Amino acid sequence: MDNMYNTENFLKDIHGAKKAQYLMLREAIWKHMEAQRNISIFSVTTVLAFYTIVFSMNVTSPYIFLIPVILLIPFADKELDHKISISYLVGYQIVCLENNRNVAEAFTWETDFFLFKRRKYDDEPHVLFKILLDSEFFIMGLISCGLYGLYFFSYSFNKQDIWCGSNMCGYIFGLFSVGTLIIIWKITKEYNLYVKSNGYYIKKWLKYMLDEGRIDLDTYDERYKELIGEEPKHVS
Repeated sequence: MDNMYNTENFLKDIHGAKKAQYLMLREAIWKHMEAQRNISIFSVTTVLAFYTIVFSMNVTSPYIFLIPVILLIPFADKELDHKISISYLVGYQIVCLENNRNVAEAFTWETDFFLFKRRKYDDEPHVLFKILLDSEFFIMGLISCGLYGLYFFSYSFNKQDIWCGSNMCGYIFGLFSVGTLIIIWKITKEYNLYVKSNGYYIKKWLKYMLDEGRIDLDTYDERYKELIGEEPKHVS
């Protein structure tokens, strides 16, 4: 067995094996990022195509506009799942592969990028614009809920009897759409917390390395303070 998974070869060329692993994980991160983009493009294209058909058919039923809201939840959740996977891999790379005490000093990209974000070197107005770009699911959900409300009060609302059965049905669906929008907003908020999500897995990987005896307590404290920006709290 002549590859990086052969223990004998791995121990003979630890730096080469670490480099191969690092590049493999970078490729995995890239695939997750590509999947994120594909989900985003597919969802936006699908919703726009849906509304193009609806408007071309002159549909006035407000309930039809809630269909995209329901579909956006699994889209947003799947994209968040890829984001979590990226944070998991990034945390491992920073803690286990970019620790300059053990491997080549060239492996610093994820660490530098994380610290760059955490220390807010890019805390400029364009960051807000990027957050809006990453909030397409929430924005599309907001548009869908807005269209529902507009069409409901324009075509289906009974002004003579505001508590009639059809109005009550509309109110219930309205509350449902708002609840769905809140879920999408929470998913979107979690997605945009780059530093928080990466920091979470950095803490977990550091604790794992300490518990497994692969780093000592002093190294743990030093790396924790460097990466997280605060003193670690040890539980006695």
